[in-house]
Amino acid sequence: MKINFGALNRKFRGTINWRSPLYVGTQSLEQSLEVLEVFESHRRSLEVFGTLRESSEVFGSLRESSEVFRSHRKSLEVFGNHPPPIKVEISNYQDHTKIEAKVGQSYQLHCSVRLAKPAATIVWYRGNVEVKGGASDIKSIPTEDDKEMPKAGESRKKLLKYDTHGSITIVPTADDDETDYTCEARHPAIPVDMPMRATIKLSVLYPPGQPYIEGYTEGETVRRGQQVDLVCRSRGGNPPAQVIWFKDDEQIQTVYRTEASFSENVLSFEAKATDNKARFTCEVSNIMSVTPLKVHVDLAVLFAPTGAIITGPTEAKAGERVQITCTTENSNPPADIKWVVAGRNFRNSTSRTNPASQGGWITTSDITFNINPEVRSIVVLCHALNNKLAENVVGTHTINVIYPPSDIVVTGYVDGDNIDAGTVLKLSCTATAGNPPATLTWYKNDKKVNGNVRTRDHAVSSELTMLVNASDNNARIRCEATNSAVEIPLIGLLQLKVNFPPDQVKITRVPNEFRAGELGQLICESSSSNPPAEMSWWKQGIPVPETHNDTKPGLHGGYLSSVELSLQLNEKMNGEVYTCQARNAILQSAVHDATTLTIAYKPIFSPLDPNELVGMEGEPFVISVLAAGNPTAITYTWTRSGSPLSTSNKRFTARGPTLNITKLERRDAGTYRCEAINSEGSSTYDLNLTVQFPAKIIRTSKSGVVYPPDSEAKLWCEVDGSPIGDSYITWYKVGSNVDLSRRFLTTFTNKTSYLHIMEPSREDIGEYQCNVNNGISNVTSRPILFVTNFKPEIESSPLTRKAAANKGAKVHLTCKARGSPMPKFTWIFSGRQLLPNRTDNKYDIVQTELTQLSAQSVMTIYHVSAGDYGKYECKARNKVGSVTEEVFLDVTSPPEPPSELRVYNVTHDTVILVWKRGFDGGLTTSHQVRWRQALDYEDRYQYIDASPGQDHVVITGLNLGTYYVFSIKAINAKGQSAFLPDLVKVQTLREAPPTELTASETNSSYIIVIIIAVSACACLLIVTPIVYATLASKKKANRSGPNNVESLPDVLVVQGDIPMNYIYAIAATLVVFFLINLFIMLWYIVRKRNKDRINKSQTADMYAPSTVNGDTMTGELSSVSDEKSDVNFDANDYVVSAISQYVLSNK
Repeated sequence: MKINFGALNRKFRGTINWRSPLYVGTQSLEQSLEVLEVFESHRRSLEVFGTLRESSEVFGSLRESSEVFRSHRKSLEVFGNHPPPIKVEISNYQDHTKIEAKVGQSYQLHCSVRLAKPAATIVWYRGNVEVKGGASDIKSIPTEDDKEMPKAGESRKKLLKYDTHGSITIVPTADDDETDYTCEARHPAIPVDMPMRATIKLSVLYPPGQPYIEGYTEGETVRRGQQVDLVCRSRGGNPPAQVIWFKDDEQIQTVYRTEASFSENVLSFEAKATDNKARFTCEVSNIMSVTPLKVHVDLAVLFAPTGAIITGPTEAKAGERVQITCTTENSNPPADIKWVVAGRNFRNSTSRTNPASQGGWITTSDITFNINPEVRSIVVLCHALNNKLAENVVGTHTINVIYPPSDIVVTGYVDGDNIDAGTVLKLSCTATAGNPPATLTWYKNDKKVNGNVRTRDHAVSSELTMLVNASDNNARIRCEATNSAVEIPLIGLLQLKVNFPPDQVKITRVPNEFRAGELGQLICESSSSNPPAEMSWWKQGIPVPETHNDTKPGLHGGYLSSVELSLQLNEKMNGEVYTCQARNAILQSAVHDATTLTIAYKPIFSPLDPNELVGMEGEPFVISVLAAGNPTAITYTWTRSGSPLSTSNKRFTARGPTLNITKLERRDAGTYRCEAINSEGSSTYDLNLTVQFPAKIIRTSKSGVVYPPDSEAKLWCEVDGSPIGDSYITWYKVGSNVDLSRRFLTTFTNKTSYLHIMEPSREDIGEYQCNVNNGISNVTSRPILFVTNFKPEIESSPLTRKAAANKGAKVHLTCKARGSPMPKFTWIFSGRQLLPNRTDNKYDIVQTELTQLSAQSVMTIYHVSAGDYGKYECKARNKVGSVTEEVFLDVTSPPEPPSELRVYNVTHDTVILVWKRGFDGGLTTSHQVRWRQALDYEDRYQYIDASPGQDHVVITGLNLGTYYVFSIKAINAKGQSAFLPDLVKVQTLREAPPTELTASETNSSYIIVIIIAVSACACLLIVTPIVYATLASKKKANRSGPNNVESLPDVLVVQGDIPMNYIYAIAATLVVFFLINLFIMLWYIVRKRNKDRINKSQTADMYAPSTVNGDTMTGELSSVSDEKSDVNFDANDYVVSAISQYVLSNK
């Protein structure tokens, strides 16, 4: 293969298609030149770039490196400046794409050949045949060669390539279906054996060809039952045609198949009479069909008639003229009818033919002739013949000749005679002559009855035997003689007269069902009787007066008798029995019937005791209600608040009139309704169940709410419990024993108790609690803090009115105030307001909220100087008002004595004292308590010291039931105060708390128990041998037998009985004494145990801490634990709970 790379000193670019690596000489192109591989379809494209030396030519042979193709070398001349096109495409379709086209429509195909130099030409092919014509144009496409940068001052060279565009217009026909259209690019650089092409395939849509039918030809004969196969075919069509069969314009088959270039539908069926003259149509169509193509055949089916039917009389009188008709089944062609009468051909007939609805024809023929009186029967034949098919069917008909009987006679009863019910009556009826023989029929009151028939010579007789009863009175007995020759039967007639008693009485009630409170009637009516029956009512064997009797005509010519009894109905009459009697005097016969009154009334409940409808929570509850009614079948239904009791709740069981609640819950309280239902109606009984359960407090008013002082305030407490109400709820103010009902109003609504405070004032402020006690539990709510606005009140005490510090030290001035809203503090000294001054670190003021209604301000003065001593003013203010308190600052000094020394608790040998501290002089202060017996001559004191900060002492070792006086003083580094006067006086308890029994008491208890036990045992020991001896003596006497006893002298027998009676008496006495001792010992043990429990309880109560203003002493008093918190309150001061932490809303 030879390659020429073109002009000298020029860049080149060439494209070579190959299947394996290529070589130039002995070197591969990859080693000598730059290569770019691009994969397109199943081929690879190689682009080669390079630069040639001036005046040089490069020749070489290009060979394939694959071992498989190494010997198949081809020559290709490639010019570096003539690159082939890079792509050929048709109208943006991928290569070998199938496109749909409709036949007869015009389509235009566009082909583009991209980037060729020189421009490529376009050639079109239809299949493998070149198509002439078409349009084409060429466009130049400039491209830049970016492989070599231009030199300085030179512009980049531009190379031109060309796109060639061509198009052809085609009008597809059916022959173009599955045909390829190809666009081929021709160019010097494209090898002839490796053309560049783009191909599409047409799928041409066109209608199918005209259909045709095979399997039957018009005029062809088909017999009924013959198999017919009709085949409809159509050739061509894209998509394949749809083939459908129709019978007389009704679609019958749509299953078809396609094969190669045709479609067919095979219709197979068995010919029937209804297929005669039926039109079978085949329709062919596809999506290209404007209207379906059709072809049809009309089917002709031949068949003979399946039978001939003769109609006409089966009997006729002699000489009578009759008409006979013969009708064939459907036939094609129509059948011919021939007649034969009494063995001879009959030609005088009329025939007619009509179309049959099932196909074919129906032939009808009529003949008329007279009956020969000399024969007893005539046979008629009808022959139906299908001449074309040579098939014949025959119908047969027989006519019988008839004449009437001559006379009829009835015997066995004489009209006008009376016979009694129960008599057997025999009647006979005879008829002579007639053909066919006469038929004798008995009728009683026009109802046919059976008799015994006998035939003898030319006569027929029938005997009727009957048992006469009430229904035979005035009965008409008739005998009829008939045969087919008689139009009016021969009749024998007689009428019976019968005496009969009533066979029953019928009792009816008006109304049909008796109900209490209504007026009812008992009507007794006898059955028919001849002569009339005598009627009467009886109750408990006694005739009932005041009845009304009546008689009217009855059945069988007798009489109906009735008697009426009117009753005013009530429940007590239920179950009473009334008897009705009907008597026939002539026959001496009577009938009776009795009725038991059933008075219907709806259920009536027996009332319950209201105390039975109270239950306790957690306990079972069973209640039964009883209702009486008639009918007694009563259904009970339990409901609660209009809804049935839930069956899923296992605690509830309602069985009939009994409601069982296994464990009461408080939600079970309410109205339960028991409904008793019978057929007369229903009654209800309401049971208001009250479930008693412990009271509890659900929720209360919000604590800490501020109420305006000029309007009503309400505190509420929502409670629950049973019983519950206003009488079970008590309001009280914490720390006060005042009866609130005198000043405040309480109401109770919807389980909520309200405390109405009219025009609240400062005295009303405090904590309130509601107490609920319903007899089952006693609960108290948490405190509800009630607050109303009032101006500040400064709490003054020795600890706050004075302060002391030496020069250079720091001191704290404390000011406490209460008010609502929370007060704000201002400190004033020498007429000017003091502000926190952190620059020279002189003053520091800190305000703290102690409770919801009280706050304190602590001003710290650093580096106290002589100018700082004097009077300071603390001003507390809120929106209601303000107040000012003076605080004096001085140098340190001895303490002031404490105040309010009082007894906190006292026992038989111990006293607990508490006090309020006085001014401490600015120094740490301790206290000393002294005491002595309260005797005029006693001046010896005992002392106990309390460490700094301690505000109570416990003094022990006191005498039982002795008066003592106590006093206290304060001590600091500067000195001490004087003792308070001995004004606190208290007496220890007179009695020590119960303790364990003393040794003497214990010994005496043991002695009593031992004495009782010994006495009981002694009695038991004495009784045991006595009982044993008695039993042994009885046993020995039984073994000796009665004869031995009888043989003894009477004196010995009597003397032996006396000692035994003494023994029984002594034994009985000892047993009673033993039981009494046992009872006393048990009573003593139980009493001692109860006494021990009481003593322990008293001990615990005696030594329980006493309370001071509601506080409990448990080691250290919480009310006086703060050194700076003691403020002197008067008796009307309120208490603010430490647990109230709400923030005032208008703070």
